[in-house]
Amino acid sequence: MKAALDVILHGSLVQMEPFALNGDDVASFEFIYTADDREYQYGFTANRERIYEEYLKVYKTERPSEIYMK
Repeated sequence: MKAALDVILHGSLVQMEPFALNGDDVASFEFIYTADDREYQYGFTANRERIYEEYLKVYKTERPSEIYMK
């Protein structure tokens, strides 16, 4: 959780540790939260060197609408 917060707040990937179970140093994080009575889904995939994917979606209906995808 600290690694995800470091990326979100500071853009730092230094705290990313490889996962022992899969031997891969790429990690994915996803957060679902509510703001202004709407549900949002934010996620990213990263390693120590770069962010591979980042997205933000909002649920205005049962299906999410993409706000941002990189």
